[in-house]
Amino acid sequence: MRNRLGMSKFPAFIALALALALAALTPCAAQSAAGGAEGPRGNLRVDLRPVTLGLSSGGFGLSAGWEGRLGPRFSALVMAEYQWLGDAGVSTLIAYAGPRFSFDAPAIEGFLFGAYPMALRGTDFGTETLAFGFMLELAYAWVPRRLPWLLVEPYIKYPYVFGEDPLVGIAPGFSLGWAY
Repeated sequence: MRNRLGMSKFPAFIALALALALAALTPCAAQSAAGGAEGPRGNLRVDLRPVTLGLSSGGFGLSAGWEGRLGPRFSALVMAEYQWLGDAGVSTLIAYAGPRFSFDAPAIEGFLFGAYPMALRGTDFGTETLAFGFMLELAYAWVPRRLPWLLVEPYIKYPYVFGEDPLVGIAPGFSLGWAY
């Protein structure tokens, strides 16, 4: 975070608004489902998880987002994430959006890979910063047939912020959601 301290004071809510605008411009999931694809058309999700910054500090993260089907194997994901690492004096709001690919099932189910551009707005010991980067994700989304409204998704994410040293480690987590 130290390299970003002199950057613009661009508000994080504008980055989130841009991500939500991307979601609004994606094709309607119902149009894709009309082509005979199986599985859910979309989902709303939340997760609460521990977060680490390298190997030296820890805290928690809270995420909320939306995913909609784009085709038989592709979907679009839009997420907003808050992270707090109190012992490091760091808090961030991260917005990211982009495509996901399903390896072995209809979009939104099975093994998934996602690559997303991201914007990060944060504070580092009281100094505000704005940064950009990308996030890579591997996940497994499961929609139980007996509970077709429930989405269960463990994942591993790797964020990279431009101009920073690469983070040591990855961010595992677990999302629960409402599939429709």
